[in-house]
Amino acid sequence: MLLPSLGSSTGHVILLVLAAVGLALAAAFGWALRSLRRDADRVGRLNRALRTISDCNQALMHARDEEQLLSQVCDAIVNTGGYPFVWVGYAEQDASRTVRPMAVAGARREDAEALGVTWSDTECGRGPTGAAIRMGRPVITRDIAGDQVFDPWREAVVKFGVASSIALPLSARGQVFGALTIYATHVDAFDAAEVALLTELVDDLAYGIEALRTQAAHESAQKALEASERQLALVLNNVSDVVFTIAVESDGGFHFAWVNHRFLDLTGLSEDQIIGARVQDVIPEPALTMVVGKYREAIETGRPAHWEEASEYPAGRRIGQVTVVPALDSSGTCSQLVGVVHDVTEREEAARALEESERQYRELVENANSIILRWARDGRVTFLNEFGQKFFGYSSDEIVGRHVMDTIVPATDTAGRDMAELMEEILSDPVAFEQSVNENMRRDGQSVWISWTNRIVCDADGEVSEILSVGTDITARRRAEQAIRDLNATLEQRVAERTAELAVAKDRAEAADRVKSAFLATMSHELRTPLNSIIGFTGIMLQKLAGPLTAEQSKQLGMVRDSSRHLLALINDVLDISKIEAGQLQVSREHFDLPGTIKKAVATVAPLAEKKGLDLRIEVAPEIGDMLSDPRRIEQVLLNLLNNAIKFTDDGVVTLTADIVPGASPAAPSTIRIAVADTGIGIRAEDMGQLFQSFRQIDTGLARQHEGTGLGLSICRRLAELLGGEMNAASELGTGSVFTLTLPAEGLVEA
Repeated sequence: MLLPSLGSSTGHVILLVLAAVGLALAAAFGWALRSLRRDADRVGRLNRALRTISDCNQALMHARDEEQLLSQVCDAIVNTGGYPFVWVGYAEQDASRTVRPMAVAGARREDAEALGVTWSDTECGRGPTGAAIRMGRPVITRDIAGDQVFDPWREAVVKFGVASSIALPLSARGQVFGALTIYATHVDAFDAAEVALLTELVDDLAYGIEALRTQAAHESAQKALEASERQLALVLNNVSDVVFTIAVESDGGFHFAWVNHRFLDLTGLSEDQIIGARVQDVIPEPALTMVVGKYREAIETGRPAHWEEASEYPAGRRIGQVTVVPALDSSGTCSQLVGVVHDVTEREEAARALEESERQYRELVENANSIILRWARDGRVTFLNEFGQKFFGYSSDEIVGRHVMDTIVPATDTAGRDMAELMEEILSDPVAFEQSVNENMRRDGQSVWISWTNRIVCDADGEVSEILSVGTDITARRRAEQAIRDLNATLEQRVAERTAELAVAKDRAEAADRVKSAFLATMSHELRTPLNSIIGFTGIMLQKLAGPLTAEQSKQLGMVRDSSRHLLALINDVLDISKIEAGQLQVSREHFDLPGTIKKAVATVAPLAEKKGLDLRIEVAPEIGDMLSDPRRIEQVLLNLLNNAIKFTDDGVVTLTADIVPGASPAAPSTIRIAVADTGIGIRAEDMGQLFQSFRQIDTGLARQHEGTGLGLSICRRLAELLGGEMNAASELGTGSVFTLTLPAEGLVEA
C-alpha cells in the first residue's frame, strides 16, 4: 500500500482530500441524477401534452356536435394527459356573470357546478377561471394550498388530490366565451413549454367549437331554407291562381321551368308534359303569338305585362287574366319570367248564366199571376208587369212614367181617407210599410183591395232609389170578411151579456169560498181543543198513570191516539189552507239559526227513517248561518217534505241539502236553496201538473198504500210564496224525486 508508507500527517491530509473529493463527487452525482429525473418528468409531461393535443385533434376531426367535442377533449386531457381534474365552462351574460360547466372529466358535472365560479370582478370571479375569461390570457395557480385567491374553492377541489391549476381562455373572433381549467397533482406543475402546448390545445379547441357552431348554423340555415322552400311550394301549390316560371333561353326562346298544381288542374296536362317544354308546345294558337309578344314586352320594358287569354286545353276551354314579371339575375339580365294567371272562366260562365237568369226572370215577372210594380221615390211608375197592366187596364206606354195617384190609387178611399197623404208616408218611410193593404182603383174607376208586399231597392250609395211592390187582389176576401163581421155583430153582443152573467156567478162563488175559508179559520180552536184532550188523556192512560192496562186495552188506546193524531194533522192542514185562502195566515220575520232549524227537522223524522232502514243524510253549506224569515213555517215545510220522502221511499237514501245560489248578475240578490231528494217510487211526467193542487193525491197504485190528504204540498208551495220564495219539483218514475225550496237570502249572516 502506497498511502500507509507516507508520513502520518501527510497521509491524513490525503485521506481528508480524498474524502472531500468523494463527497463532492457524490453530491455532483446526486444533483445530476435529480436533474435527469426532473428532465425526464418534464419530458414525460410534454409528451403527454403532445399526445393529448393529438387526441384532441382527432376529436376535432370526428366530433358531430359541440357537446361531444367538449366531452371527448376533457376525457383526453384526463386519460391521456394524466391530469386528475379538468372542466370547460362558458361565460354566461347573466347578471351574476356565471361560468356554466359544459363538460367535466375526473369528476362529476355537479362538482364543477358546485364551485359557483363566475367571471365577475368579485371574490367568486377572481379565481383562475374567472380571471382568464375576464383578462383573455392563461392564469396559473402554482400552489392551491397557499394561494389566497383560491380560498373560496380550496376545500372543494383538494379532495381530488390537486395542488396547482391553469385556466386557459376560449376565444373566437376576438371575443372570450369561456375557459378550459386543468388541475395537476403537484405544486408548480405548469412550465412555459407545457403552457405553450396547452395554449395550442385550447386554441384548437376554440377553433373546433367555432367550426361546429358555424356548421350548425349553416345546417340550421339550410334546413330553414329548405323549410321555407317547402312552405312556399305548399302555398303556391294551394293558391287558387295559376303560378309558373318561364326560363329565357339564350336564343330568345322560352320554356317552362316550374308550374304549380293549379296549372296542372286547369289545363289537364301532366308535369312531365310541361316542365322543360317550350311554350309553343304547351300554349295553343291563336293565343301563342300574343303570349310570346307579351313575354318579350316584359323583358324589354323591365316591367310587368298584363293580358287576358283564352285557350283550349285537355281540361277544356279556360279564360285567364295573366301577369308576367321579369326576374333579373346578378348581372341584370332577365333570366326568368314569373307569371300568375287568375282564372275567370267561372266568372264568364256566371255572366252567361246571369243573362239566362235575367231572361227567365223577365218571363216570370211578365207571366206571374200577381201584380208586380216598380215605382220611384217621387211616385212615378217605372215598371208594371203584364198581369198588372191587364188588372188595372193600362198598357205599359200608358202607365210607365205617370204618378201612382189618380192612376191606380184614388184620391180618397171609401172611408174618406186621403190616399195622397198615405202615399207620402210610404215614400218617406217605405220600410215601415213592408206589408200593407190598400184600396186601389182600376182605370174604369172600380175600387179593388190589394195586399201589397213592398221592398226597397237601394243605389250604390245605399239610398232608396225604387220601391218594388208585389200585390195580390183580395177584394173578394175583404167583402167576405165584412159579411162575417156583420153576422158576428149580434153574436158578440150575446157573448158579452153571457160573460157578464158568468162574472157575477164567479164573484158569488168566490165570496162563498172566502166565507167558508173564514169560517174554518175561526173554527180552529173549537176543532183542535177536543182532539188535543183526547190525545192527552189517551197518553196518560197509556203511561198507566190512571191504573194498569191489559195488552188489548193498550193496543186499542194506541189506535185511538194514532187516529186522533192523524185527524188532528188533517184538521191542521185544512185549517192552514183555509187561512191561506182567506188571507188570514201571517208569517213572521225574525233572525234565527237556519242550520239549527234544518237539523231539528231532520232529527224529528230520523226515527221514521231508521224504522224503515233508510239512510238519512244532511249536507248544509258551511257559509250558511242566521237568516231573517219565519223559522216555524220553514220547519213546517221541511217536515212535510222529509215525511213525504220517507213515506214514499222503501229503500235507499233521503238527502237534505242547503246551499247559497249567487244572483244572475252582481246586482241580483242571492238565494238560499234547500232540496230534499229521495230514491223512492217517483212520479209520472203527466202527473207533475197536479202535484201542488189541494186535495189531490197522485194515484200511482203504490201511492194509495199511504195515508194523506193531498194538502201537504199545496200548503208548502203557498207558504213558500208567502215567505217570498218558491217551491219546485223534479221526478222520474222508478228513480226518485227532488223537491226544492228557494228562499230570498235576506239578512243572511254567513257562518
